[in-house]
Amino acid sequence: MDLEQRDARPTFRATAQDLGQYGALAPGQGYAGNGPNPLYYLTVPGYETLAGVLRQAYAQAADGKGKERHANGNAFDEQPMTTINAMLGSVDGFLYQAIKKTVESKRLPKDRAVAELLGAINYLAGAVIALEK
Repeated sequence: MDLEQRDARPTFRATAQDLGQYGALAPGQGYAGNGPNPLYYLTVPGYETLAGVLRQAYAQAADGKGKERHANGNAFDEQPMTTINAMLGSVDGFLYQAIKKTVESKRLPKDRAVAELLGAINYLAGAVIALEK
């Protein structure tokens, strides 16, 4: 996939066909309705709180601390956390960072603990992306 294709992909508005093309569920898998699957819009009733947390984690990586400290202009899956794990041939670095952030969150005030846990979510997302390549 070239850069233009990746950048053209919708962020939270992917259709089932888009996600099937990019390695997630195949079109129609787990969804019997017509049109875009509401799962991909993060709008399934009863899951609003989960959608909110996932959006916060995304924002932290794309426009917050993650972008400021780690991106250096690179896409999420081309940042040092990914390239270093690839050099090592495992996802252990992602998992270590997620565990470290989780443990650190226990001793921090609520707002900083939440930030650490959002970072852990992003490291786990990195692990999923690496495993699916």
